[in-house]
Amino acid sequence: MDNTSQHTARLSPRLLEIEGLFKQRKIRQGLSALDKLDQVEYSPEGLDLGLYSLLLAERGYYDNDYKMMLDNCRVALDELGTTSLNYRIGRLQYLVYLAYSSLGDLKAAEQAARDSLASYRRVKDDAGIIDAYNALGKIYFIRSDYGTAAEYVNEAIQYSAQDSKKTVQLLGNLGRIYLLTGDLDKAQENLEKALNLGKELELASSIVLNQLSLGYLYIRRRHFYQAGIELTAADNLIREFGFKRERVISLEYQGELCYEKQDFVAAKNHLEEAISLANELAPQSTLMSQCLRRFAETELELGHDDVAMRHVQKALNLAKEIGEKSEIGMSHRVISAIFLSRGESADARRHGSMSIDILREIGDSFELGRSIIQYGAIPPAGVSISDRKAIPLLREAEKIFTVLGDDYYVSRCRFELGRLCYHLGKNGEALEYLKLSYEGFRSIGDKAGAKTVSDFLDSLSRNAVIRALSNKNEFKLFSNLVSGSEIENIKSGRLENLLEILCRKIQADRGLIIDLSENGHPEINALYGFEEPDFETAISGFSELIEEGIISDRPILVLDGSNGAEFMDLVPTPENDIACLIVLPLTLATEVIGYIYLDRISQSPGKGINPFSQNDIDFSVGFADLVAFKTADLQKEKLLEDNLRLKAQLLETCAFPNIITQSRAFMEILARVRQVANSNMAISITGATGTGKDLLAKAIHYNSARRDKRFISVNCAALPESLLESELFGYKRGAFTGADRDKPGLFEEADGGTFFLDEIADMPLSLQAKVLRLLENMEITRLGDTHPRKVDVRVISATNKDLKKEMEQKRFRSDLYYRLCALHFSIPPLRERKEDIPLLVEHFLDGSNCQVMPDAMKYLIDYDWPGNIRELENEIKKTVLLANNEGPITSALLSRRILGEDQNNVMRIPNEEAYFTEGSFSLYDYIAEFEKRFIVKALKEQRGVKKRAADSLKIPESTLRLKLKQYDIDPKRLDIN
Repeated sequence: MDNTSQHTARLSPRLLEIEGLFKQRKIRQGLSALDKLDQVEYSPEGLDLGLYSLLLAERGYYDNDYKMMLDNCRVALDELGTTSLNYRIGRLQYLVYLAYSSLGDLKAAEQAARDSLASYRRVKDDAGIIDAYNALGKIYFIRSDYGTAAEYVNEAIQYSAQDSKKTVQLLGNLGRIYLLTGDLDKAQENLEKALNLGKELELASSIVLNQLSLGYLYIRRRHFYQAGIELTAADNLIREFGFKRERVISLEYQGELCYEKQDFVAAKNHLEEAISLANELAPQSTLMSQCLRRFAETELELGHDDVAMRHVQKALNLAKEIGEKSEIGMSHRVISAIFLSRGESADARRHGSMSIDILREIGDSFELGRSIIQYGAIPPAGVSISDRKAIPLLREAEKIFTVLGDDYYVSRCRFELGRLCYHLGKNGEALEYLKLSYEGFRSIGDKAGAKTVSDFLDSLSRNAVIRALSNKNEFKLFSNLVSGSEIENIKSGRLENLLEILCRKIQADRGLIIDLSENGHPEINALYGFEEPDFETAISGFSELIEEGIISDRPILVLDGSNGAEFMDLVPTPENDIACLIVLPLTLATEVIGYIYLDRISQSPGKGINPFSQNDIDFSVGFADLVAFKTADLQKEKLLEDNLRLKAQLLETCAFPNIITQSRAFMEILARVRQVANSNMAISITGATGTGKDLLAKAIHYNSARRDKRFISVNCAALPESLLESELFGYKRGAFTGADRDKPGLFEEADGGTFFLDEIADMPLSLQAKVLRLLENMEITRLGDTHPRKVDVRVISATNKDLKKEMEQKRFRSDLYYRLCALHFSIPPLRERKEDIPLLVEHFLDGSNCQVMPDAMKYLIDYDWPGNIRELENEIKKTVLLANNEGPITSALLSRRILGEDQNNVMRIPNEEAYFTEGSFSLYDYIAEFEKRFIVKALKEQRGVKKRAADSLKIPESTLRLKLKQYDIDPKRLDIN
């Protein structure tokens, strides 16, 4: 019998049985057997004490009691170290490695692993050799020496052909090495092999570790859904088997997942729990260092930079003690980000450089790329050497992530390159990077990233506009630099000449001058660079953008045409290839009288990406003042012509013969009105809303001797009391805050003419006394003034309320009532003069090619029209549009309320298995619902652009706009339509 056999023969069979259980990985049975020995206060000696202590060390490992492990390993080595029991000595040394590794003492752990390898080699124990090689691989993995780690793991794989369990472990470890070297395809391949084999062998611990690693791999790939599945599956097993160290890793990765999804509060909660558990298990371990560093990153995102700095310093110090270079490099990156948040760029740049150098040395390409992005985000300190250094670094990072196939970080690199190039004045190159970044984020569905790029482009445009409007813009002095005679020459020239000068100066490919003289409605006054301009599209587009407030009284600069979809249909090109554009308001005093539109086309020969520069926008803003002079001059000429024309139209429109009626009651009212038209007495008109009280007031004025003077109308219910008083009576300079000049009131403006007080019943009591004085003395007193002023006005008032009831309830002065109602006319509602309905319908159809069919006319006459003439007019206008301005108007086109249908019916949306409730809805209801659905679908496909949606539906854009109003569809809120 050899020495080993002799020693083994002297060992307790009971202890050998327990040892066998641990060898067979029957951990629970082995631990239970040890507990039974404790219960009988087992006290061995000699070799039995050595083996017993080894078994207690095994238990310490599974209980995560690493101090107990080391104490028992020392006792066991004292008893067994001088024997020839090399297997057990190798196992003891391996347990020492496990304890020191878990405690973060990598130097002692490495020595123990090498000693274990030597012992196992002496007895040619393949399983032990595998464990020892794997242990060395893990140590070098922690030190971020991934090449050496892979060598040791591959050495171990050479011995594992006959041991499936070891193969599972080694494939998983090799996958984790590939994961950190950036070869994600190989990493996923090895991890999935290890996971599947582990499931076949029912190895819970291996399954958990490989699911955690796959979860982390999916986080790197930004496949968050798959990452969540793997981490959840791992966590369920961890809870089932009570794994403690794996629980820390699970919490750490869940925190990482929440961080990448920008749920920083949830990330903080996971990491706080991970730190607490790691502190109980191994406070000086690599686990603790990683958790502290990730926690610091999360706190920084939450705006707690002081807390972040404390934790990352702890992580850095711990990583240095352990010798974990990767964590050292990443901790410096977090410190750099903290200094950046504090605006301390020099310290941010210093720690950023340290992070890059360390991670480059260890070859962790993924983390190196992330550190370069962090370095590139540091604001440039002028056009410095460090700025020039950042550009090649960011290009290096772009290549790293391109090789890794990580589109998210490629887009991040391009965003930082775009920002830096813009600062260095390389505008074209900057825009190219920003466009690629935006498209990259869009392609992977990262809305937050795309919005970051879009917001940055918007900020560049806003800053350029702000500077152009400031005193820093030397071209704003145009009006001061140009002499009076030169301005006269400009005024006498043509707008086309001015536009051509501007376009050539800033190298714009196309330009338009838009005039708003027609009641704010756009009109094209000049153009440059257009072969066949679509005037109708441009005019309707400008109208819509002005109405929505997108175009206002400030210049607009769009550096990237693809990022300004709302402007692309203003003056479209065949390929929709507008590279950049400028919209400038033409302003005189505070009034916008028009706009200049300028753009560049992407495919202009030799230009490439060439956005407008700061100098271009500066020059354009200054030059717009000169264009405004000329535009205003043209508008004055048109106003003089329009004034004469409109005055003639008013006289014709407001003449009594043009009031449409064949009602006997109404005709009697008109006869009485004709008799008193030239009287100066106050007139009161009552009637329901929509009966035409304002029209009768205008008819009285324009058929009186006051027709050549002003007719001024004020709605007493539309203005607050304080504003109404100042508007009616005017004010003196200094009367109140903001009264910087004397201002005449509207009563003074109407001197010699007629003043129409609409909704007189809603006038505040405090003002009623002043109006009474006006009627009695024909004089007013401005706010803040003490001297009354004489005026000559005729007052016509109107209301839809019963003034007698208002007097009884003390809301209207009786003395004012009798003054206003010297002459009183009450207009009958439309339901009392239904004989006028056919005449009014015919009048409202004037100019269209439509005709109301008898069945529809019957419904129109039968309906009571609570909104009176105004409601009838709106209904006819709507039906004309629904009939596309031609063809018959049948009852099918009328509103449901007119047809007498139940307004509370709810229409079901049909699909393959659903139909309308029998008899509840008409064919037209069915068609209308489907029409709405197709319109919404087209708008969604065309990103809300109406012209494109209309083209796809093969209908005119004007028809689409009508349908949007008819079905109450908001193109900006298509998700709820």
